[in-house]
This record gives sequence, structure tokens and C-alpha cells, in this order.
Amino acid sequence: MLTKTTGIVIRTIKFGEASAICHILTEQFGLVGFHIPSAFKNKGKVRVSYLQPLNVLELSFNSKKTKSLQSIQDVTCLYHCEPVSFSQQAFYHVIVEILQQMIKDNEINHDLFVYLKEEALPSVNTELHYWQLPFVMINLLHHYGCAPNIDTFNPQAHLDLKNGIFMDGEPTVKYYSNKEISGIIYEIMTRGIRHLDNDHRMRQQLIQDLVLYYKLHIDEGFELKSMEVMMKMR
Repeated sequence: MLTKTTGIVIRTIKFGEASAICHILTEQFGLVGFHIPSAFKNKGKVRVSYLQPLNVLELSFNSKKTKSLQSIQDVTCLYHCEPVSFSQQAFYHVIVEILQQMIKDNEINHDLFVYLKEEALPSVNTELHYWQLPFVMINLLHHYGCAPNIDTFNPQAHLDLKNGIFMDGEPTVKYYSNKEISGIIYEIMTRGIRHLDNDHRMRQQLIQDLVLYYKLHIDEGFELKSMEVMMKMR
């Protein structure tokens, strides 16, 4: 049966001399793999420019449960990710890495899909706020269903990174954020980032703590090879 859906390109790899294997996060079916013949020769139905990670596509395909890779029948690119500045390009690569490790096969998450399509991806093509990366990382956790529980916060609390709750008193767990970082996480989750001052040390520490949080809640092998560039930006 021919199925029409909206999808976000997550990963594309070259297959053979000119074909591509592309994994697309679809709104209705979760992550779906596609075999795209002659993509790198631009002789097939799908242009290789459409297959850049984070592009938003409208596509039609015949869904066959017996096949691990589907075939695209028709496709239109609704949104093309075009990071221009150095900071946008760095941000783009970090977000691609996060999603490639966060998005799992056979998981359907409508809230996450809508957040990516409506908010996270458009931000790549705009002027970035100093705290944009931590803001998006925390929002991804929220829409994935494992963000810290803000109901447990108080100004003297430390965030327990493993259990996702704010703790009173001296920390008794192995993985936690200090009071300053815990406070910023709460501020981002409740008020956003526009009111936050630039603080390179705090931003670095917050990103490091969030990477650890992803390791503990998303995948123990989680890592961001392109993070170093973002960490150095002021």
C-alpha cells in the first residue's frame, strides 16, 4: 500500500558506487530505512541534496514489513537545512550526532517529531543564542520523556543526573550537577534562555553534565565527537 508521510533525514550513507541507504524519522512510523538507487549520480527519483541530515521531506513509499529497507516512490523537500556561519555549522553537526544516537528503530514519538520539525531544526538556520545548544539538548530530553523532574527543585538542590531529580543537602550520589548548574538547568526548563548571561565556564560545565545525562538515560556509549568546537565558542 502506498503511504504518504513527512520525514526528517537522520543519516545517509553511500552504498556501492552510487546508491544510498537513508534512515528517515517519519511522523507515523518512526525511523524507516530506505534504499535509494543512483542517488549519488542524481539519476534516480531522489536528489542527493534531499538526503542531507535534518532536511524535512514529504515522501511516498510502499511499506513492506518483510523488507528492512523501503523504496521511495515520490519525494519533495519541504525544508533544507543550510547552516551558514561557523557557529551554525558546529551546532548542526552536534544536533546530527545527538539525533543519530537518540533515535532508535521502531520508536514512534509524535511529540519529539513535532518539536524537531517546528522548533529545533529551524533554529539551525537562524542566529544562535549563546545558550542554544544546552536549550535544545534539554528540550530533546523533555520530548524524549526523560528530562529532569522540575517539581523536585529548590535553590539549594543538586541535580542527581542518574535519577533525574533535584536533591537537598550534600550530594550522596556519584553523578550530580553542582548548585549553580542545577539552577541554570531549572531556569532553562522553566524560563528559557533569553535572560541568561554569557558565562563560558558555566556553559562548558552544563554541556559536559548534559552529555553525561545522555549517557545515563539514552545510551551508555553516547558521545559527541563534534562537541569540542561548540565548547570552545564564546
